[in-house]
Amino acid sequence: MSFGQGHKSYAMIGEPEVSYGTSIARTHGLLFSSESMGIAEQDQEASDLYRVGVHTGIVPSGQIVCGGSLNFDWRFGNRAMMKLLKHLLGTLVTSQPDVTTAPTAYLHTFTPAVALPVGFSLEIYKGIHAALYAGCGVNSMRWNFSAGRILTCVADLIGQAES
Repeated sequence: MSFGQGHKSYAMIGEPEVSYGTSIARTHGLLFSSESMGIAEQDQEASDLYRVGVHTGIVPSGQIVCGGSLNFDWRFGNRAMMKLLKHLLGTLVTSQPDVTTAPTAYLHTFTPAVALPVGFSLEIYKGIHAALYAGCGVNSMRWNFSAGRILTCVADLIGQAES
């Protein structure tokens, strides 16, 4: 898990991974306001752990869970945000329909995914500390719209491993 937030905090996204869980170079940056990425081991419940008699103190390992959330201000045109949307919605095709009269206008077409896309690599930078997550995917995204405020987004991410 990364520490600190705000100043000098940003995330880098690299995709697509050649094979799931194999991290690649991160090329698209994203400024964020807070994050909760990390790994945790879930408790494993079993009836034989609570038997009457001598307690050995042995507890079986539970499932390792990697993931968390990334909170950021939505900035239109940011390629990292488009990569997150691609992993949430499916295939992304970006084009410029009218280059001569509207050179800054882009058309983003998403096609719903039939199968899950190969994961992406995510690196979280917080000052001097960095954490790399491989095999990431977008579980869900929420947007917060308020009058007179910047559009904000929370991306709930899952991953395979942290290094």
